[in-house]
Amino acid sequence: IRRIKELDPTKIIVVGGPEAFNTWFESMLYLDYKIPRGTIDYCIKGEGEQELLTLLENYNEMPSTSGEMQTLGGMKSNLDLNLLPFPDYSDYNLDDYQHSDGVSIETSRGCVAKCTFCAETHFWKYRWRDSHKVIDEMKFQIEKYGINRFWFVDSLANGAYTEFKNLVHAIIDEGLDIRWNSYARNDGRMDLDLFKKIHQSGCTVLSFGVESGSQQVLDDMQKKVKIWEITLRELLIV
Repeated sequence: IRRIKELDPTKIIVVGGPEAFNTWFESMLYLDYKIPRGTIDYCIKGEGEQELLTLLENYNEMPSTSGEMQTLGGMKSNLDLNLLPFPDYSDYNLDDYQHSDGVSIETSRGCVAKCTFCAETHFWKYRWRDSHKVIDEMKFQIEKYGINRFWFVDSLANGAYTEFKNLVHAIIDEGLDIRWNSYARNDGRMDLDLFKKIHQSGCTVLSFGVESGSQQVLDDMQKKVKIWEITLRELLIV
């Protein structure tokens, strides 16, 4: 940020992300990172898609920041994921990336749990996309960019359990020749047949958050997961 402003002081700097909602955000910027006050023009809190678009569309009418960081948005945003447009990579040269055949995709946002160690539920309200919308996006990216790998950026792909199963079966039924990976929650409803379907759909890695093998510790964390759900998953995978 400092370097951009040194090269061109007229450039507008907008920051956001999970840290932006914390009370210590400004002190972190100015005291820890030593970023001079007046360097950052806008801070977006909460979900950024609509707020950033609003800023871009109305920038010429926005009041001057007068050297102070202005805050946009808030923590109560609740965008309908099914209405968001598909990501547009037409001005990217995907060959410049280590995995030129893959892109990120979002099937849900947030988490169904409220673990004591995690800030996720403080800034995301859990929502998921209909499986057919995810399939439509996959087909679009495959046809337009030749993509065959998808990184699910969800905190847990199986939070909406039924919709997750629908997606797995839809990938198979549509005959999509893809590879995908994501994070998941230990869920005792995931049986051997589902794991076989997950593998058949092209999943290469499904990372589970275990945290502890002690039920007491899991309960103190408010994980709302039982030891048998973790050990059952391990047995099924082995």
